[in-house]
Amino acid sequence: MKKIYAIALLSILILMITACGGNGKSNTAEIEEKLIEIPDVTNTMLGDAEKALKDDGFTSISAEYDKGVISDPDRMIVVEQNYTAGEQISADSEIVLKCKKVCTVSFEITSEGNWIFSKYDIVIRLNDKEIGKVSNGDTLSETEELVEGSYELKAEKSKDSSLYAVFQLEVEGNMSFSCDLAHSGSEIVFKNVEVENHEKDEASHTDASDIKGDTSTLDQSGTETVTPEPTVTPVPTATPEPTATPEPTASPVPTATPVPTATPEPTPAPSPKSKYDFACKRELSEYTIYYLFDFDEMTAICYVTNDGFTEHAISGDTVSGINLYIDDELYGTFTKKGGDRVILVDYSNFEWEFEEISMLEAEAEVPLN
Repeated sequence: MKKIYAIALLSILILMITACGGNGKSNTAEIEEKLIEIPDVTNTMLGDAEKALKDDGFTSISAEYDKGVISDPDRMIVVEQNYTAGEQISADSEIVLKCKKVCTVSFEITSEGNWIFSKYDIVIRLNDKEIGKVSNGDTLSETEELVEGSYELKAEKSKDSSLYAVFQLEVEGNMSFSCDLAHSGSEIVFKNVEVENHEKDEASHTDASDIKGDTSTLDQSGTETVTPEPTVTPVPTATPEPTATPEPTASPVPTATPVPTATPEPTPAPSPKSKYDFACKRELSEYTIYYLFDFDEMTAICYVTNDGFTEHAISGDTVSGINLYIDDELYGTFTKKGGDRVILVDYSNFEWEFEEISMLEAEAEVPLN
């Protein structure tokens, strides 16, 4: 009988131990199920980031914007989160998302038309990302969605990254940017830059040297100050002069001795003949282009006032047309059109109008020595 009781007691103990062990495992699993891996929601629009976190089971999510109240989550992007992606945290952990505004920025960049060796395309980059290319004499219109902050806008010569210009652009809201690009063989320059913030509804002109107009003084209230004209003091009426007594009749003046005839000046020697036979020029707002043609040597020099000289081979004449070559390839043909009009039709069939000038004028304006 005692043996039966002992076996029964042992069985009960085994059941109790097994039950306790099972409960312990269940409690551990319960604790592990409360931890959730947080995803990386940076560089995600705020609305999408909040939805992703809620779908994962997180219940305490807030957003911060250091410049004010967030009015449109779909125009805000997450730039930082307070928990590292992949970290295991509880569902009710307080998650804070730091945001910045996404702005719509429109660009209008015009390349000033240039000539021959200064005639090239310009690549436009924003923080080293290419946003477009503007051809010589053309305009690039582009719209970008940018996170507010500082950007480096670079204008770079196509196929030659060593020639470029940089403009520092501050993006603070929806805005527009416009400028002209002046370029030569040695430099690129941002000109007439205008940045307008549409949210502030005010324009900022960064190149004040190009602004022309009325220079009247304005006072602090914005009212034009006009300096009054000084009052003119009337001039008193002059007292009449007394009538002069008639002078006695003068004695006849003796006849003057004839002056001997001057010796004529010698005729100056004629100016030496120019080595050039024909010249023309094209005046632009920023520079002037000259061409001087030598039909004996069948060469021409091109002088651009803001760039310098180049020499080219030619063929033909003023009657049949003057062919101009660059690196042994035909660039274009000059043709006289009557009067002083000269037309150059280049390799792309574009017409450039020139004015014929005298050799005297050409050699006076072109620094040949």
